[in-house]
Amino acid sequence: MPLETRPPVCLSIPGPKRREARTRGSVDLGGAMAQVPSAMAILSHPERLSIRGPSVYEDQDGRTWLPLVTDTGRLLRVLLRQEDIAPGHIVLASPLPAASMPWVWELHPGGRYLDSMGQIWGIVSHVGVDGVEEMVLELMPGP
Repeated sequence: MPLETRPPVCLSIPGPKRREARTRGSVDLGGAMAQVPSAMAILSHPERLSIRGPSVYEDQDGRTWLPLVTDTGRLLRVLLRQEDIAPGHIVLASPLPAASMPWVWELHPGGRYLDSMGQIWGIVSHVGVDGVEEMVLELMPGP
């Protein structure tokens, strides 16, 4: 039996400029129904992400984001996971040296970020799954 699908529904989230589209469904696994986790496509992004400390960024609303960098040699991607980090809390460093990570990302028209080193990052995805918000940025090739 095919995956049950429903059209996304736009929801209003309390706080500045937060919009999400929520999808939920179930899968028939040969007579046993498995519930698919609630996934939300986030339709608005942080306007600014600034370094707050080693491997911790903070957005304009004071929310903290932890970066996880993947470098395949051909693509550089950063998964930013929104998690509450108490001031002074120690976070393990990213695999890339701190000098390789930008100090600031600023959202520009077209859904792209410009970092403090003049590099452009595209938004690959921005979702919330079971209450955890994650955004994947990909470094765009230079001119």
